[in-house]
Amino acid sequence: MRRRLAPLVAASVALTLAACGDGDDDGSGDASVTTTVARAPAGEAPATGQSTTTTPRPERFEVETHEETYVDTSRPTDANGDFAGAPDRTLRVVFHVPKGDGPFPVVVFSHGWIATPEVYLPVLTRLAEHGYLAVAPAYPLSNGAAPGGPITRDVVNQPADASFVLDQVIAASRDESHWLSGLVDEDRVAAGGHSLGGFTTLGFFNSCCTDDRVDAAFPVAGSMASFPGEWFEGTDTPILLVHGDQDELVPYSRSADAYAQANAPKYFLTLLGGKHADFALNAEGRQFDITMDVILAFLDGYLRDDTAALEEIDELGNVAGVSTLVSA
Repeated sequence: MRRRLAPLVAASVALTLAACGDGDDDGSGDASVTTTVARAPAGEAPATGQSTTTTPRPERFEVETHEETYVDTSRPTDANGDFAGAPDRTLRVVFHVPKGDGPFPVVVFSHGWIATPEVYLPVLTRLAEHGYLAVAPAYPLSNGAAPGGPITRDVVNQPADASFVLDQVIAASRDESHWLSGLVDEDRVAAGGHSLGGFTTLGFFNSCCTDDRVDAAFPVAGSMASFPGEWFEGTDTPILLVHGDQDELVPYSRSADAYAQANAPKYFLTLLGGKHADFALNAEGRQFDITMDVILAFLDGYLRDDTAALEEIDELGNVAGVSTLVSA
């Protein structure tokens, strides 16, 4: 697939979101390897590349973690509070990687405001255990350790950040000397995220920020924020929206509106009585398990061509008194 990323327009987005965690969870217990890489954006991927046949997965993979730092020298970071700004955008990226022979489908996962990738350890681990290479950027000005304090208005730049990270991941997978070599199935890519990360994920459905490499997307507790383009024009990328109907911070109606406007194939999982931060902070709950089961069936269906998974998704999402799922 070829990248189609329109220029982003700097804009102020007024959002009211809550912290999804304190950002201090270091994901202890996972092996970590850190490498810092400063590169300009890769732009169009080279014409040649590795085979992208997805490897059949075992029932559950063991998972290892890695960390990279990517620097996009083509776009600036705005001033923020006592932070003077920067001529580039620095993204710390956490990887949760299935231990086995690749290539693996890729999921780029976006965190919520004041959160970090570590907050979503149960989500990222579950994805990797299921055979997906989970790639989780920490966005420059919305993560919990952002210089000048985390803000929401930089969300307009985050879809481009995610696309830039995907550029680097694909380039690394084509480098035989890199630890990512052979692990990335660049033709099977999904985007997902929670809260402000759900806003970011929905950004791929706005004409400002589309990226043709994204084959499926699952925004959780998200909203169609004030991106500068048009929504859902000319795209039939499968989308799974997830929202608690008692979300106290991002109204449930925001996902309902997105579902109404989205083109098929589309799915909408409602968590009955669900609150905003449950997906980040309540990984022991039944609704978390249902959400992850539906997400994985959705990804299996559209990234692994698993029709049986899609046939099962209604049963997984419609649990009496707990959740409902509609689709088109």
